[in-house]
Amino acid sequence: TEQRGLLRAINGRDLPVDETVVTYGDAKRLVWTVYWVDGTFTTSSTTIRLLEFKAGVTNGHSAVVSISTPINATLDNARLRLETLLTAIPDISAGLARAGTPPAEGP
Repeated sequence: TEQRGLLRAINGRDLPVDETVVTYGDAKRLVWTVYWVDGTFTTSSTTIRLLEFKAGVTNGHSAVVSISTPINATLDNARLRLETLLTAIPDISAGLARAGTPPAEGP
């Protein structure tokens, strides 16, 4: 397993991701993981703790986002697939915020 931090430009914003290459036999997968806490994306464990404390006090929301793809050709090709997927989602932060909000009650 190989791991490193990256900063990727997605929809005009820099998105930090932890990149891991997982090997199982002859198969390899590229995994990107990022933490989202009340609209902030981070991979820093210190920042996560501080933001989660604040979110706990203010009833905020948090999530772990993890996506992966097989590495069939090159690592750069796999990275491009993940970037394409994330670019297809116009506002990930807004979607995560909506997912953490209870539905409105009817009349």
